[in-house]
Amino acid sequence: MMDAAPKASEAECIRTLRIILIALCMGQALFLAVALFIGQSSGDAGEGFSMEKHQLFLILLGALTLITLSSRQVLSPILRKNMNEENLVTTYQMYAIVRAALLEGPGLFGGVVLLITGLNGLFPQEPLSWVCMLPFVFSVMGAAQDWPSEDKYRMLREELKRAA
Repeated sequence: MMDAAPKASEAECIRTLRIILIALCMGQALFLAVALFIGQSSGDAGEGFSMEKHQLFLILLGALTLITLSSRQVLSPILRKNMNEENLVTTYQMYAIVRAALLEGPGLFGGVVLLITGLNGLFPQEPLSWVCMLPFVFSVMGAAQDWPSEDKYRMLREELKRAA
């Protein structure tokens, strides 16, 4: 028998998860906006910051992004395996938050790289600096993919019932 609508606690869970996903993305967006503003208004390159360091930051950012994207794929089956009817709401929340938080790290690190680049005057003249915004784009896409809905929750509950 399928429920017509999610229970109150389930609806609260979905609403809370939506708020958390929006907050995670907005925090990154605001940080990137500040980094871009500072980067555009900064002066000459500072002492001790070279293009090699900038390229190293970009390599680290790429590696961190790849690691978190792959860990999302590795952790998803593990988290889903621990779901059952009794802990579905709690595990669903944890599942969504962990997946979103994994993408938040590279997004914020990309903002830090933009900030450092801008403070050292390299941002306006270095087109590769825009690459630092890609992890933020991935984070927003991940939030859109994981966007909690009543339908997704119902499908997950039915999937668990079939597996039992």
